[in-house]
Amino acid sequence: MNEEILINDASHAWLRRVHVVGMGGPPSLDEWLTRLPGVCMDTLTVMRYEENDLGLHHLWLWWKPRETVFLRFPDGQTKLAVAWWIGSDSFRKAAENAATQYFLDMGYDGHLCLTRILPKRAPRNEHDQPLPLEITSLGLTMQLVLREARWVPRGYLVVMEAIDENDC
Repeated sequence: MNEEILINDASHAWLRRVHVVGMGGPPSLDEWLTRLPGVCMDTLTVMRYEENDLGLHHLWLWWKPRETVFLRFPDGQTKLAVAWWIGSDSFRKAAENAATQYFLDMGYDGHLCLTRILPKRAPRNEHDQPLPLEITSLGLTMQLVLREARWVPRGYLVVMEAIDENDC
């Protein structure tokens, strides 16, 4: 059996999607599930169908990301970041999980202010200012800078490298 990945991206709605076509037999769902981040399984949707006349077997997988992604900005800049579906977690727990994933994937260089978190709307204090966030993960205490970003869909946050020293 021969398999081809036709799509492996994130849609404009921030759904990760993978479309695999098998020729000569259906792609193994069990095998593909082992390739997905375990933390996304609660949001996973699977669809399978056949094109009998052509002998093609389709497998579609969609999930809300909790993983490292490449973000492409309108100015052509690309950044590596962690996109995290908050789901039923608290904002703080989701931020901790996303930051931990970021540091596991990108490494920690010893700076206390290496990252920023970009929710659509950050938790705020009584003066309507975004709250700073300090988390402890992997035995490290990290200061995370909160910046709001309109481009981050509701229900998600993004952890990425600070753009400049003013973010710290």
